Amino acid sequence: MAHREDAHRDERIAYGPEEAARLISRSRNSLYRYLSSGELPSFKLGGKRLILREELLAFIRKAAVGSKNSTASDDLGGYGEAA
Repeated sequence: MAHREDAHRDERIAYGPEEAARLISRSRNSLYRYLSSGELPSFKLGGKRLILREELLAFIRKAAVGSKNSTASDDLGGYGEAA
């Protein structure tokens, strides 16, 4: 029997800026600052800015590890697994 969270797992390999901002609980403006500074890599495809899921996960891991209050582990609920 499949786990309930498996049914909700997002299998996309890339997100638009608005989706990425929502996923990491940041404002759209904050996300664009991360993109502009190069902290969060992105690319354009067909005129649309995209952020690879792996890049978004690496960005969050880096922020978590750098946080003084971090209790983060490498387990992100399965979202860090290869597609």
